[in-house]
Amino acid sequence: MADSGIGAGPTGIFISYRRDDAGTPAQWLYELLLARFGPDVLFKDVDSIPPGQDFVATISRAVGSCAVLLAVIGRQWLTVTGPGGGRRLDDPGDFVCLEIETALTRGITVIPVLVDGAPMPQRDLPDGIADLARRNAVTLSPVRFMADTDRLAAVLERILAERAEAAGSGRSGGEYATGGAGPSPAGVPSGTTARASMVPRAEAPPARRRDEIGISLWGGPASGKTAFLAALSTALIHYGDGWSMIANDEASEEALTRLSEDLTGKQVFPEATVGIGRYRVMLRGQVPETARKRLWQRSGSERRSRPVTMNLTLVDAQGSFLASDEAGTDAQRELIGCLAESRGILCMFDPFTETECGDTADRTLAVCNQLTRTMLGTSHFAERLPHFVAVCVTKFDAAGHLETAAGRRLIARDADSALPGVLDSDARAYLWELCKDSGGGEQVIRILERYFIPERIRYFVTSATGFHIERDRERSTVEYGPRGGPIVKYVSNVDPGGEFGAARLRGRAHPVNVAEPVVWLSTQVASWA
Repeated sequence: MADSGIGAGPTGIFISYRRDDAGTPAQWLYELLLARFGPDVLFKDVDSIPPGQDFVATISRAVGSCAVLLAVIGRQWLTVTGPGGGRRLDDPGDFVCLEIETALTRGITVIPVLVDGAPMPQRDLPDGIADLARRNAVTLSPVRFMADTDRLAAVLERILAERAEAAGSGRSGGEYATGGAGPSPAGVPSGTTARASMVPRAEAPPARRRDEIGISLWGGPASGKTAFLAALSTALIHYGDGWSMIANDEASEEALTRLSEDLTGKQVFPEATVGIGRYRVMLRGQVPETARKRLWQRSGSERRSRPVTMNLTLVDAQGSFLASDEAGTDAQRELIGCLAESRGILCMFDPFTETECGDTADRTLAVCNQLTRTMLGTSHFAERLPHFVAVCVTKFDAAGHLETAAGRRLIARDADSALPGVLDSDARAYLWELCKDSGGGEQVIRILERYFIPERIRYFVTSATGFHIERDRERSTVEYGPRGGPIVKYVSNVDPGGEFGAARLRGRAHPVNVAEPVVWLSTQVASWA
């Protein structure tokens, strides 16, 4: 929605959005377009209409002064309700509906912009905006938000240039490309959803930024590294504080999109990493000016926060590179080199592998010794390895692991999602207890805290897939009660007997504590010179 006092000419861009549906993506979009078009062209937020003003007339003037309206649509856009319980779209005074209806009535180009995985609305639209379903939509993916916005900006530049040319020649420019009933861009059929790649792809980004922070994933085969990466974008969207991960180049964009689509779309596990994968991303969000109230934290008050942007290189190496038979090979040396160059490490501990093989401690010790030899004599090394380390105990959704946490009364429940979890303050004790028989958890903890600075290590209990609730079918479930809370039943979201015997998800992925270690690690290493 746009400021009530704007005086835009016919070359403006109006961003229409609903705060409780897509407030954060709309803000990202606004900031990226603002840098390209400037404040005199871009407008949003008409909710500051002064008392006594005719809001219909004000919206009409604001929208009418622009050449393009971007209708930002999230997953709740159709269903958001007002104080009385009715749909906001059905309210005659709904600003969003009035904005879009005004643009459609005046022949202004309207581009639906789909965010957070939202589908294009085709039905249940009020009569005044029913024609919106015939507009070609652009999708802004969470993992390639910046690249998709660049392509959208290229479309907008062409529309504004066409509008300016039409104004100069006396022709009407209201029916261009994705607006009105004009031709579809790049041959996209009318009424369909198009990726932002419907326009020429943006030029390749420049060489790696000097401010990029290296974070490496370290874990053995089947430890859950690739599934963790696949779940990260979804986890960040639901994390809060406006956090998101945006690919910084096309290779990273394509790889991360493929991982995410496998896990969250097809509900299958992505293929394990072969070799060493590098993903260049931008992490954006809000950081408190004092210690933050985190997920799984029992209590705390809201605190003021500030926006941050960090450029990261995430390195994911093939798990077998840590095997003893790989010692001294070029592959293992490259992995150790990646760890040495990184400022932070996501250390993935897989309880299943430890139970079956019992060699996690040996692998951990070997890597720590090699990493120490590599970093001896560097400016960052002083008695201990300087990295920040987020130890992620993976596959928490497995029934045996949930039972262990319940038996030790370590279960907590997230206030928003109600998913079970383990408080970060209890995660170290959980790891110690989980592998008590083999002693692997205890040994890994002792090794890490001997080689790294203990104050720079934090433990997290994670699950890339989360839990599946089954109320009507008989299946092995776990009952637990949060400290003083009610009993809830959950089952692992992984079906080990999927098609052709391959494991797949029973339902939609609900990552548990996946965003938290990445946000903590990123904010820590960002301040490390």
